[in-house]
Amino acid sequence: GTFLKAVTLRINKTLTPLLAELIASLDRNGNLMLSLLNDETPKCLSDLWLEILQDERVFVLQYEDTVSPETLTPRMRVPVLNDGAGGKYFKASFPFSWIIDQCLIESKRLVAIDENLWEEFETRFDRTPLGEKLIKHLGSHNDYQEMIVLYMKDFIHMNLNPLNDHHCEVCVIVLSTCIKTKGQNSDVNDYKISIPRIHCAYEDSKHLLELLRDAFLLESRLIGEVNRILLNLIKSKEDDKLKCIELVLLDRITSMCVHYNERTNVEELAKKYVCEVNQWQPIVEKGLSFTSEDTN
Repeated sequence: GTFLKAVTLRINKTLTPLLAELIASLDRNGNLMLSLLNDETPKCLSDLWLEILQDERVFVLQYEDTVSPETLTPRMRVPVLNDGAGGKYFKASFPFSWIIDQCLIESKRLVAIDENLWEEFETRFDRTPLGEKLIKHLGSHNDYQEMIVLYMKDFIHMNLNPLNDHHCEVCVIVLSTCIKTKGQNSDVNDYKISIPRIHCAYEDSKHLLELLRDAFLLESRLIGEVNRILLNLIKSKEDDKLKCIELVLLDRITSMCVHYNERTNVEELAKKYVCEVNQWQPIVEKGLSFTSEDTN
């Protein structure tokens, strides 16, 4: 009985914490649920999940990362991390999306993203073990674009901290529009949305995404209205859709700058107007500066 008890205690002190570390790492951003094959997770993503887990070049869990710095022994309490921007929790839609994000951030350090280097950046990533797995499982899938948009939403949550689902959809439209606009200006006939191109588009449209978020923080009613306008805009034949998005936003800001109220006297209305103009002024000036730069 004493020997068995000693072995049990040893297992509890060593193997159990390590197993907890493994489960916590796999469940980062709610990633563990994506291993299950169901209506929300198609087979190609479930298969991708398993293959990433099996490749020690992609999914890395080192013993040094599992021990307490004070005791140098396995931690008894294991945190389950979440990568939502601003500390906001989000549930991942794409397997190991944080690893893909980190891999591409590292790639950006090797290749400075320039409007003429999108193809090189994508080619370099496609040759990595992670890039090869994505091509293998998603490259010929009928719903390829829908799968990539799932990663795009995770990327938005990890980098932009959207205020709600409608704001996330606005960001999806902006990034997709940026990629498609780039395709129209290239010699490639079939210019699809891809994971590396999402990162490139983010660099190109970061100013607009920040402008939108600043405006939405001040006036949440703008989110739904801008979202509806953008859905109609992407169906149009307008060439420079990104500039149109900026102009649409500025137009809506202008129209919402003063909210009239019959019960408000002139003095209160004037104070309210001055207050709102002061709030919107930096956002409008920022938008106008980018619009004028594009015009030049």
